Amino acid sequence: MFLVGEAFGDVVAVVLGTYDGRRGSILRLAVHPAYRRRGIASGLVDELERRWAARG
Repeated sequence: MFLVGEAFGDVVAVVLGTYDGRRGSILRLAVHPAYRRRGIASGLVDELERRWAARG
């Protein structure tokens, strides 16, 4: 799964995760330095976990 965070039309964060049916792994997580410390990474990880949970 690949999720993108944006602000004002610009990509400011990305997370790449995989789920093998038993456990999830975050392969990459990046936030633009100007947008760090705003909870963007936490929000992306929370959404990734929510989508994994929805898959079972």
